[in-house]
Parts: sequence; structure tokens; C-alpha cells
Amino acid sequence: MKLVVFLVATILVASQCHGASFRSFPLRLPTGYGDGASYGDVRCASWRLAVEAKNIFGFETIPEQCVEATANYIEGGQYQSDSKTVNQQVFFFARDREIHENDVVLFNIDGTVLSNVPYYSQHGYGSEKFNSTRYDEEFVNKGNAPALPETLKNYNKLLDLGLKVIFLTGRRTDKKAVTEANLKKAGYHTWEKLILKDPSNNQNSVEYKSTERAKLVQQGYRIIANVGDQWSGLSGHNVGIRTFKLPNPIDSTTEFSLCAFNKLWNFLNCYSNSDERIMKVFVFVVAITVAAWQCEGSEHGASFQIFPLRMKTGHGGRYIPEVSCQSWRVGVEAHNVIEWKTVPLDCEGYVGNYMLGDQYRSDSKTVCGEAYSYANTLNITAKDIWVFDVDETTLSNLPYYAHHGFGVEPYNSTLFNKWVDLGEAPALPESLKLYKKLLSLGIKIVFLTGRPLEQKAITVTNLKIAGYHKWEKLIVKDTSIYHGKTAVTYKSSERKKLEEQGYNIIGNIGDQWSDILGTNTGDRTFKLPDPMYYIS
Repeated sequence: MKLVVFLVATILVASQCHGASFRSFPLRLPTGYGDGASYGDVRCASWRLAVEAKNIFGFETIPEQCVEATANYIEGGQYQSDSKTVNQQVFFFARDREIHENDVVLFNIDGTVLSNVPYYSQHGYGSEKFNSTRYDEEFVNKGNAPALPETLKNYNKLLDLGLKVIFLTGRRTDKKAVTEANLKKAGYHTWEKLILKDPSNNQNSVEYKSTERAKLVQQGYRIIANVGDQWSGLSGHNVGIRTFKLPNPIDSTTEFSLCAFNKLWNFLNCYSNSDERIMKVFVFVVAITVAAWQCEGSEHGASFQIFPLRMKTGHGGRYIPEVSCQSWRVGVEAHNVIEWKTVPLDCEGYVGNYMLGDQYRSDSKTVCGEAYSYANTLNITAKDIWVFDVDETTLSNLPYYAHHGFGVEPYNSTLFNKWVDLGEAPALPESLKLYKKLLSLGIKIVFLTGRPLEQKAITVTNLKIAGYHKWEKLIVKDTSIYHGKTAVTYKSSERKKLEEQGYNIIGNIGDQWSDILGTNTGDRTFKLPDPMYYIS
């Protein structure tokens, strides 16, 4: 059997040299990047993405297995590239708006406008528990924090647009003088307000910042953008017209357990040491060698475009033209990049490698692991339900998108519906495992999909073929009611109906932010990765 796998893989790769495009490339790469990063790097990248997409939060320390990967990320070019992508989105959003006199942009300070990397580089890049006294003494009180360069550039551009800037920080009021001096030293010379926290204020970060934002609104300010490195600064009330999440895998400001990730890591260690894993790597290496030999001198060779390397990835800081695509993908998952119609043309190869590689599976595994860990802590009642989206959440349309540019081609409803009507979409393996585990806990499953009413029968058939045999409800979209309505509006309305029927939505998982935003979203939401398309 192993010999058959080897021969088939070799033939398939070699066939790419004779005119076949990357879109039909059948062989999984060892990582989603195609650069041979270690399996540990893949898992740590999944953890980091889960932090940015708000699937993991409130951690006291980063996983000890990820210290080196986190340091490489922070010190390499990928961190700055990710920050640049977010700041660009802030500027593009602000630039396209009509600016009014009291329009403001909110910025957090630590990890947003001022970098605390000099401190964390001396304290394990987040592997040590945060010590506020030591942080103040060794870092804040010295007033030498450098500016985050991409944020500083954006700050100056926003001022040029006529916007006012307000700094809203969790630093205490007794740090006002040193903070003002540090901001000016770093290049931030003007602002509308600097809001610090009174030492007597016992509110958590979400409550405190919500309260302060409410005061700003009462004073007549309009918050058009809210920029921070922590989800706690972007959650709660009066968050602004749009929020933007800067990357920060080092620290978090709320409490949550990392047990799911650690259990997942241990499981993968067993898997990665298995003969099966070794065989996959062996097949990959030999197949690529054969492919390179076959392609030499060919006018139609696949070339190295199908194995794009990363530039300044944080794994050595090498220059490779892939950072912008990776940053774009992270921006999508963190809801910084929105309302896009197609994947950037230059990113087709990158997205294809990601979707066919281990990184996509690892990212999905991390999200589903966190979902189950959360569910396993609950006392389940008869009316508790878990809402699943269908496409790219329970069923995979990757066989379709692999032949249509992995999202580079504009969406074609006719072609896509023909694919759906075949009823051949496979299960997403990690979602199927989660589904079965939730059922074993006594949780009822509700599928809530944007598929139209006329596709309900084929969806039922496809779900059962893929391994989903039991559910409480399958809700499809009645276009006579929701024609012209956004997915957020439709799904919010249907979730409200579920709650009016007495159900408790204890979990909600989807690949689109529109699956988990709006009203009646449930007690916790989980965002699965999907860089191939966007639904508003």
C-alpha cells in the first residue's frame, strides 16, 4: 500500500510539469507555507492564529512549546508585516469616509502604539507570568518604549486626514507623566485625549474601556475606528464603527484555559512520531525530487511558484515574497480585512498551499479543540444547542475551489450550485470529530446555513453521506423572506427564533465572521479558518 501511495504521488507531481495548473495540485505540502517549517512551527502558528481570531483568549502564559516560534515571529519580518496590513486597513477605511469635526480614532498604548517587545524579550516572550510591578519598574517607568513603526506611520496619516487621536490605555493615572513623555519621545506629538485608569477602578479591561468609550460618546465624539492589540479593548459597548486587531501572541488580558491546546499538542506529538508521518514526509521529498527532474527545461514546468517560500517569516528573517499574503490571511481571520470579493491574484499559490497543506488542518484542529474543551466544562441541559454553519464548517468545498483558483476567480453561483447539487462535499475532519464529541456530551446540533430552501434535500443527503447522521434542526435560507438581506441579518434572526423556542445556544461555530456576529450569537463563538471567500 505504501508503495502504491508513493508511486501515485510521484506521478501526480510529475504530471504538473505538462501544463496542469496549481489549481489541480493534489499533493499536500508538509506545511501550509511550502517552506519545510517544522511540525511544531505549524502547531504554534495555529495557536497564534487562534489568538488573533479570538478562539483562544485570556491565557496567562504562552505554551512553553511555542517560546522559540513566538520569538522568531516577533523578531522576524512577519510581525511587522502583519502590523502593516492591519494599519493599512485602518487608513483605507478612514480615508474613504467623510471626516467630521468630532471624529476620533482610539488607540491602545502598550503593544499598539508603543512596543513592549524589549521587555518581553527579556522575560521569555510571554512564557513567564505577567508581573505588573516588575513591568512598571523595568519598562514603563523608564519611558524608553519605542514606537511600533507601522502604527506611527498610520498615526501621522490619520492626523493628515484631519482625524483626532485618543489614547485609551490600561496604564494607571500615576503613570501619566512618564507615558506622555514616552509617547512624544517615540514620535507621537499630538493627541486629543490620553485616558488612563484610576488605581481605585476595579473594573476589568472590557468594562473599563467600555465605560470610557461611553463617556466619549456622551461628550459628542464619534469613534470611527478602534485599534488595539487585545480583544478586550475591542469588545464590550461603544467599540466604534470598526475595530482593528493588531497582532499580539505574547499576552492576554482575560482568563481562559489552554488545556485544549496542550492536549492537542501531546496528541500530535504521538502522531508526528509515527511511521505514517515519516512515510508522508518521505513520499513528499521523493515526489518533489522526481517532479524537479521531470520539469527541468520544460516550457510548461510547474516551477517553484507552487512551493512559495516565506519572506522574513520570523524563522530566520529571510526575504521571500510571501509575507503580504500570509499577513492578508491573518487579517481576514482577525476580521481586519473585510468586504473583499476575491483572493488577491498574487496570493493564489499561497492560499492553495495553505488549503492543501497541514497548516489548514492544524488551524482547524486548534479551533475545534478549544470548542470541545469549552463544551466539556459545561453542565448540559436538554435545551442546550450548538450551532454549526455548513459550507467550510461541516462540509468542505475545497474540491470545487481547487479548480477555481482557491478564491481568485469571482464567485459564480451557477457553477457553485452545480457542485452543491452533486452532494459530494466531504466532511471537514476536525469538525466531524467535534460534532461527534458534542453529541456524546448530550448537546443537540443545529445546522444553520445560507444555502437556499431548494437545496435542503441534497444538503440532508450530503451531510449523512459525510458522516453527520443526527441533528435537532437544519435551517436553510428562505429567499422569499431574506432576499437582499445580509448573512448577519439572516442568521441573527434565525438564532433569535431558536432562543424564542426555548433553546440555549451554548456554542456557535462558523468559517465566516457573518456566522458569529450580530445578535443572539450564543455563549461562545468559534471562527474556523477560510481565506477563500468572504460573506457579509
